[in-house]
Amino acid sequence: MDRAPSVILGLCSYTHDSSAALLVDGELIGFVEEERLSQQKHTKDYPHRAVDWLLGEAGLTASAVDAVAYNFQPARYLAESPAALRLALSATTRNRALPRARGFAKVALRTQLRTRMLGRLFPAARVSPVLHHRAHQMAAFAASG
Repeated sequence: MDRAPSVILGLCSYTHDSSAALLVDGELIGFVEEERLSQQKHTKDYPHRAVDWLLGEAGLTASAVDAVAYNFQPARYLAESPAALRLALSATTRNRALPRARGFAKVALRTQLRTRMLGRLFPAARVSPVLHHRAHQMAAFAASG
């Protein structure tokens, strides 16, 4: 019995060195940083060229993607906003409390909007936000052999 391949796209975007990775049935098809294709060093842009290149290498379209792993979790940042406000309790950190809380809330909102956009770009996929630094750890582990 034939079955459709499991297609997982990993994305890092809107932060340093946007990139994409593609797995098909557990096999790494490739990983590419957007800057290699856009010629913009350390680009933060959504890695559309990288995604297009990877899907092309695999002979797939966006509708074939089953899952998208995105490198930020909006809820994690939203949860940090009240914690940042605790800085207001100390005279030495009071002036940083509100800007820090506002920054966390802003990242949470932007990330939520971006995960929705990914859902529209990859309509058959489940979009899963992952912890940003956990993604770095996994990449280092996978590359270590």
